[in-house]
Amino acid sequence: MKPEIQTSPVLVKHRDCQRIWIRVKPWLSKPQGLFVHILFMALILVLPCWLFGLARLPAWVLPEARVSTIVHQNLNYRLHSDDFAYIGSSRTWPRTLENLLVPHNTHICPSWRILNWCVTQLAGDLIHLPNVMKFVSYLALVLVMLQVGHFVAHESQSMTIGYCASVLVGITSIQRTSTMWYSAGQTLWAGLFVLNALIFAQESLRRKWNWFWIPVIICCWIAGGFWTIGHASGPITAIYILAVTSGRKRLLALIPFLATLIAVIASLAISGNEIDPTISFHGRSTKEALDIIQGISHTCHSIIETLVLGNLGIHTSTSNTQAILLTLALAVSWFIWHVRNEKPITTLEWTGAALCISAYWVEWSFRGYFSWDNLKGLVNWYDSIPQIGWVIFLSGWAQSSVGIGTVRFERSTIGKIWITHGGFLFVVSLILTMMTLNQAEVDRQLLEATPRQIPFEIDQRIAPTPEMKRLRANYIWDERAKRQYRHLARLQDAEKVAKGKGWGLLDISAALGRIQLPEIPKVYDAVNMMDLPKKSKFLADPSEIRRTLGELLALEPEKRPEWLRMAPDIWPPKGDETE
Repeated sequence: MKPEIQTSPVLVKHRDCQRIWIRVKPWLSKPQGLFVHILFMALILVLPCWLFGLARLPAWVLPEARVSTIVHQNLNYRLHSDDFAYIGSSRTWPRTLENLLVPHNTHICPSWRILNWCVTQLAGDLIHLPNVMKFVSYLALVLVMLQVGHFVAHESQSMTIGYCASVLVGITSIQRTSTMWYSAGQTLWAGLFVLNALIFAQESLRRKWNWFWIPVIICCWIAGGFWTIGHASGPITAIYILAVTSGRKRLLALIPFLATLIAVIASLAISGNEIDPTISFHGRSTKEALDIIQGISHTCHSIIETLVLGNLGIHTSTSNTQAILLTLALAVSWFIWHVRNEKPITTLEWTGAALCISAYWVEWSFRGYFSWDNLKGLVNWYDSIPQIGWVIFLSGWAQSSVGIGTVRFERSTIGKIWITHGGFLFVVSLILTMMTLNQAEVDRQLLEATPRQIPFEIDQRIAPTPEMKRLRANYIWDERAKRQYRHLARLQDAEKVAKGKGWGLLDISAALGRIQLPEIPKVYDAVNMMDLPKKSKFLADPSEIRRTLGELLALEPEKRPEWLRMAPDIWPPKGDETE
């Protein structure tokens, strides 16, 4: 009789796990269909809308009576800062052409001015302008997410990595300012055409369609016409071509590089003398503002504090030494990983790193006269294009780590490479992780954008919890948006009256002085937003203008919140005024 063999519980558990894995593995490897892909991509593109507070979930999903820890904002758009100048200079097509190459601060941005004209035409009038600007701002993020995913998926030949790239570039608090402020969206539109230039170059090399080099050139020009850093499209596309080709084909890199060089030289030759750098650089000339060494230091700060920690929803600060050492440690770790694993550096890594570092270095070098403490958190839109580069770089690193090769110069097979069930679950887990990690930072940015609590609120313990602070911020934001809407409606009515009377912009300014609106900076005049000629054809009576338009164009004082009716403190607090 054979002795009974005792099986270890650990061994039994291991065998059970193996059996489960054998059953599950085929299911995880099964590809999804086209319909699932479309629905999944639509979900990814909609999610930042909730994270940034641009809309609410339907009432049947989330009752309006409660504040969700994930979706808690319903932010109406308010025109802010440069919005007034851009819309005013592009309200009509003749005015758009007149300002097409006129620098705004240090930016010569014809592409952006044409888009502004399209926005004003789509709105039809000033009343509908905020909603259209809100839609266009979010549209920029959606298009960037689509194009990042497209470029990465084709280059890595992995739909899973492409989906992850779309998630990482859009579902992050880093993009909040550029998505919620129309004028800050310049950076996203510039980044979009940087990506378009890369995609056309990618397809031209893969499909051997030489005529695709024409849209590469056009995209380089358009990218630079949206924002100055958009001129990186030429050099970055050239780096991509150098990384993906060999031999004489590398000469093709001259096409995007020369296209950008010509665009820069032409714009500076036409409008360079009109640039007044003292406006953007706080009274300094370009030479006085430029600090290359400080630009390197600020770039290190941004890589660590924004791209690494910020994407994890961590808001922190580092010293100059810490930022430089941590950046070097990151670079060395990446290089050693490639050497130890004998993995070649992918095209996506070269392209993404070049875009990220060059954009940050140029941006911060021209702000080198400020210390990092004075800059951090003030110009968040500077992070949008580097974030695109960072995601492309991470996608290339992921491609290298999983051993996926790039199919070069052959007809793309990406349409046949569907995401599997396993890849789908991984992307879903990434989405949930990014939304969970970034929600606290989105909350912090919301609270910082609204007036701080006055002593009365602190003493009476009004809004003591984070949830109630969000409610307070939402209320104030909504009331300010409604107040601005009322002013835009009256400005629209005044425009109709003035048009019927035959009055021009100069006549109104002479009679009433500078026209104010909530949120408009002191250097801008709201009268320029009106669709009127500069001068009337006859001599206008200033007293009649004041009598007819004075009340319509008067500034309405900001109303105190209901809970502050008995408060002795000034409202809004000093420094938080909207005009």
